[in-house]
Amino acid sequence: MIRPLRIILIILVALSPGRLLAAIVAYSFTGTVSLTGTTPPYGLSIPVGTPISGQFEYDTLTPASSTSFSSLGNKATYPQSFPVGFTADFGSVPIFAKDYAVHTADNLYQQSDGSYRDVVTVIWASNDNPMPATPLSAGGVNESTGVFKLSLFYDSSTFADISLPANLPTTGFSGSLAGILSHVPTGSVDVLFNVDSLTALAPLRGDLNLDFRLDAADVQRMLQALADPSAAAAALHLSLGEFNTMADVNQDGVFSNADVQSLLDGIAGTALLVLSTATAVPEPSGVALGALGLITAIAARRRLGRRK
Repeated sequence: MIRPLRIILIILVALSPGRLLAAIVAYSFTGTVSLTGTTPPYGLSIPVGTPISGQFEYDTLTPASSTSFSSLGNKATYPQSFPVGFTADFGSVPIFAKDYAVHTADNLYQQSDGSYRDVVTVIWASNDNPMPATPLSAGGVNESTGVFKLSLFYDSSTFADISLPANLPTTGFSGSLAGILSHVPTGSVDVLFNVDSLTALAPLRGDLNLDFRLDAADVQRMLQALADPSAAAAALHLSLGEFNTMADVNQDGVFSNADVQSLLDGIAGTALLVLSTATAVPEPSGVALGALGLITAIAARRRLGRRK
């Protein structure tokens, strides 16, 4: 029989926010196009030598949609969804995906040299499982087929298992020919690129679309959120407390019209808006508070029972 205390703990887990700011990590990267095929990707001109700058993010609390285990390496897939989650500018050509996946591999065998590596891959691919819910945007046009990915190859001792890493080492990885952009998911490769650098990004107050940058899109979202903060929080899968912490740009303890001007100052570069997720504590719901009270009562009753 399940004890009352265990039932209440299960309720608390079920009531926890769908996404926590402290669990979201993001990285920017730079690279260079190293090889091109005979077909330009989606008809876009991206020649060898084109510089690349981009970023990706993921929620470390996302459950795996699939796992596999073998002597050749253990693997897991973690679907992700952010308004602008996986992006890259190939010169002046923008590529971005809203729905994509992070694949992790622990001690994955490399046929090229017989070694074993830990690998983290960020990927939008039309043949992925599960399939992306939204298309890839390539040069401003939505594309339903193809692949856009980058892989980071680490020493086999870097990660203990196939969990999503809370921290990716920004050095010590191999990024040679680690990225692909192609109009088909398998077979022909249109563009191969190197990942030359990786930098961890800090969360920002006022970043209301969770793309780890401040721009006009955040101002628009803030104006909309002032009318209905609960809806804005739900759209980002955040609790209302987490959302208010992020939207309280001037840190006066209240999300209000005054935060709009503070956000504009941050965009103009006149204010530093780095958010400390360690202090971003969501407001507990009434049901959760009631459950906590019941836990306390049960514990006290058990202590009294033992004293008798």
